[in-house]
Amino acid sequence: GNTQPYQVNITAETGNIEANGTTINSRSAESGIIKLAAQNDINLTSADISSAGDDGVNIQSAAGDIDASNASIVSTNGARTAAVVLKTPGFINLNGARVESKGSAQPPESALLIESTANGISAKNAQVTCTNGGTYLEIRARDFIDLEQSSIISHGTHGLKLICIEGGINAGNTIIKSYNQGPNAKMLIQAAGSIDLDGSIVESNSSIQPPNPALLIESTEQGIKAKYASITSTAYGGLLQILAQGFIELDQATLSSGGNMNIQSQADISAKSANLFNNDASKNGHGILLKSINGAIDLSAFEVVGIPQTIIKSPDGNVEILAKKNIYALSAKITTENSNYNIELNSSNGEINLSSSSVAGLAITDLRSEGNILIEAGQDIHCISSRLTASNKSGKELRFESTGVGRKLYVNNAYLGGASILAVGLQIEGVPANGNIQ
Repeated sequence: GNTQPYQVNITAETGNIEANGTTINSRSAESGIIKLAAQNDINLTSADISSAGDDGVNIQSAAGDIDASNASIVSTNGARTAAVVLKTPGFINLNGARVESKGSAQPPESALLIESTANGISAKNAQVTCTNGGTYLEIRARDFIDLEQSSIISHGTHGLKLICIEGGINAGNTIIKSYNQGPNAKMLIQAAGSIDLDGSIVESNSSIQPPNPALLIESTEQGIKAKYASITSTAYGGLLQILAQGFIELDQATLSSGGNMNIQSQADISAKSANLFNNDASKNGHGILLKSINGAIDLSAFEVVGIPQTIIKSPDGNVEILAKKNIYALSAKITTENSNYNIELNSSNGEINLSSSSVAGLAITDLRSEGNILIEAGQDIHCISSRLTASNKSGKELRFESTGVGRKLYVNNAYLGGASILAVGLQIEGVPANGNIQ
C-alpha cells in the first residue's frame, strides 16, 4: 500500500517480531505512529522506541508474548491519540523497562495501557509514567501483576488503575502515585488474589467525593499486605478505602486520609505499631473505621523497645473499631479531638484487651476523647494499667459493657476519666488508680 510519512508499521501476520536492541523512531506528524503487530511473540529487549507522532506507540500480539525488558518505549506527543499501548493475550515482560506516555487520550481510552488479556505482567524495577494531564494509566492482567521495586506514576485526569482479574498483585517496595487533583482522578488497585504493598508508597491526590473513594485497594477473594507502607489520600474529603475477604496486614504502616478512612475485611485485621490518622485536609466528621466482619483486630504495639506504639487519631471525626472476635490494643494510643465525636470499640463475640504491655519501656495504653468512649464486648474487658479518659463535660461518658453472662472488667491501676464512668453487665476486678465506676 501507500507509505505515509513518519509512520512505522511492522506486521508479522504469521510469526514473530525480533527487534532486540533496535532503535525505532517516528517524527512528529498528524498521523505519525510506531505500530508493531504480530501473530506470535514480539521481542524488544533493550530496544529504544520513541514516537513524536500524533498516534503514539501501539504494540500488540494476537497470540504470543511481548518481551520488552530493559527497553525504552516513549510517546512524546501530547495529542489525544498519542497513547502508548502494549497488549497481548500472552505474557508481558517489562522488567527494567521505561514506558512513558505524554498522550492525552480521552475516556474510555487510556493514555497508557499495558494489558495481558489471558496471562500475566512482570514489570519489576520498571518506570511506568503517564505525564500528560489527559485520561489515565492502566495496567491490567488476568493471571498476575508483578511491579516490585518499580515506579508507577500518573498525572491523568482519570487517575491510575492496577487491575488483576483472577490473580494477585505484587507491588512491594513500589512507588504508586496519582498526582492529578481533579474530581475523577481515582486510584484503583484491585485484584481477585492477594495484594502485596509491603514497604510501598501509595498516594492519591484526587478530590473525588464519597461515596466514590479517592484511593481504593481491594482484594475481592483474598488478603492485603501493606507492612511498613505509606498510603495516603491527600485531598479534602478523599475517601481512603481498603477492602478484603482475607487477612489485612498493616503492621508499622502509615495511613492518612483527607476524608474518611475505611478498612474492612471478612477476616482478621492487624495494624500493630501502625500510624492511622485523618490529615490536615480532613474535617466535618471525617473519621476512621476498622471493621472485621468475622475475625479479630489487633492494634497492639510490638513489644520491642524502640518500635513506636500504634497511633490512631481523628481530629474531627469518630474512631470506630468493630470486630466479631477479639480486639487487642495493648499499649496503643487512640484519640479524637472534637466533643461531637467518639471512640467506639465493639467486639460482638470476643474480649477487648486495652491493658498496657508489661514489657518495660513501652508506652501505656492511652485512649482520649473529647466526646464519649464506648467499649462493648461479648466477653471480658481488660484495661489494666491503662489510661482511658472521656470528656468531663456534662453528658459525656466512659462506658464499659458486656453482652455476655458473668463477664469481668479488669481495671487494676487504670486511670479512668469522664463525666460519668459506667460498667454495664460486668463484675469489677481490681482497683483503678483514678475514677469512680458506677
